Amino acid sequence: MGGTQITFTGATLQALIGYAYDVSGAMVDGPAFYSKLRWDIVAKVAPDPNAPKGPNGRGQFIQPG
Repeated sequence: MGGTQITFTGATLQALIGYAYDVSGAMVDGPAFYSKLRWDIVAKVAPDPNAPKGPNGRGQFIQPG
């Protein structure tokens, strides 16, 4: 949605922690429930009107160097 929403469906806590730290979920060690409980998450942020525009005319993410 123009870089303003991210959705996780049926994600384990192990996968979410791995995503947050940009590592493989297999590298996240913890209690057994880390890989058993599943979560549905929808996160939205307001678009930044000052963000550079992508080719579709909407804001875009800029990956750090």
